[in-house]
Amino acid sequence: SSIRADFGDFELSFYLSTQLAARQTMAFHGDKGFIEVASPFNAGLYDHHRVELHNQNHSEAQIFRFPATNQYRLEVEAFARAASGENQRVFSLEESVLNQRLIDAIFRAGDKDGWEAV
Repeated sequence: SSIRADFGDFELSFYLSTQLAARQTMAFHGDKGFIEVASPFNAGLYDHHRVELHNQNHSEAQIFRFPATNQYRLEVEAFARAASGENQRVFSLEESVLNQRLIDAIFRAGDKDGWEAV
């Protein structure tokens, strides 16, 4: 699958497949540089969790490593803290609804092989 979403101020594009080489990476591009995230969903399985901050002309980079990270455990622990009333930022219901609208639009666009307005 290949997805492209235009939000006006920025664009989101990504592809995914269950049949490509076992690899996971994410890149976020901005006007001052870019961020690369290695193994964002299954750290340790494909690569160690690593975040790299690069400047615009690729002449400098900061690398942050997070060995033995279990993102799913951290997600459950954060949910438990939020559910117990601990003061921490959680997505609002409105943000969750907007996220679901985008997911639904991706499926509708795939059904008609074209753009879908949200």
